[in-house]
Amino acid sequence: MMNIEMQNKDKARYEFINVLKVLAAILITNSHYTNIWPYRFMAFGGLLGDVLYFAISGFCLADIKEGFPRWYLKRILRIYPILWIVNIIGISVGYFKILSVKTFIELFIYPTYFHFIASIMVLYIIYYFIVKYLLEKIGFKAVMTCLIVLYVTIYLFLYDKSYYHIDVVEEGMVRFLFLASMLLGVYVRKYSVNEKKGFLQYIRVFGLFLMYLISKVAFSKINAISIFQILNVVLIYALLYAIFKVAKANEDVIVNEGKRFKSFSKFIGDMTLEIYFTQYIIYYICGDRMNFPMNFLIVTAGIIVLSCLVHYLDKLLFGRIRLNLGKRKSYE
Repeated sequence: MMNIEMQNKDKARYEFINVLKVLAAILITNSHYTNIWPYRFMAFGGLLGDVLYFAISGFCLADIKEGFPRWYLKRILRIYPILWIVNIIGISVGYFKILSVKTFIELFIYPTYFHFIASIMVLYIIYYFIVKYLLEKIGFKAVMTCLIVLYVTIYLFLYDKSYYHIDVVEEGMVRFLFLASMLLGVYVRKYSVNEKKGFLQYIRVFGLFLMYLISKVAFSKINAISIFQILNVVLIYALLYAIFKVAKANEDVIVNEGKRFKSFSKFIGDMTLEIYFTQYIIYYICGDRMNFPMNFLIVTAGIIVLSCLVHYLDKLLFGRIRLNLGKRKSYE
């Protein structure tokens, strides 16, 4: 889903990234299956999937060697062609409607229908200058401290804490979490020490996940404790780090799992952005017309098929343009 580039020599060491991208794709897609599952509570995991994507992007883009204009243009050419193809398909089936020049700009340029685009295109700018210049000058801890102080200050003095909404992706506040997730990816890539594999890792992930779900339900149901909703952000960030550490520590296991497993994870991993975009169109076409489990099977198959089509069209129409820009082979 992200604009991810990695040098060929790094590929063998980072097979776990594809696994994390598959996990993120599953979580985000599942969170949109509200009308697919027989029980609405089964559609969860959207925000966790989002922060995973942003952390993956930060991890894989940590080694910046180009000037900003060229670097940012590559990000645009990785994301927007897929967006344009999906928008055209959406218009052709009646999902999107162009009513004016303003709606055309909002749909095809900014902020688009997808909150992810509005966030990532802004955060790429901030991310570039932090990674390229600030990390070497003042260090990772200083950067994160400044970000945390700014976030907490806004939360304490400006944020409406009367109800739970800190994880609403359409709100600007969540971009602090997305940026922090990108920087967490940089930290895991450049600064963290590999952890030893062990059962304790999985206990930690499960415990944090359970705490996160409990806190989310509690803050959603009890307005009296909404003043402490920042705790939910702390928990999901800790969970994100624990997941990354487990995945990275088990890189050798993933590498040795065999060609079929790696081929599947790469197949899905290569289309995470397409999966994110196309699922809304598939829901629109057939999501409410069948009962479970047939709706699950048809919608899931439809998302994969349409994502493959968009992926192929993107390579056919825009692959050479990216190649001519000197773009290294993408690891997404």
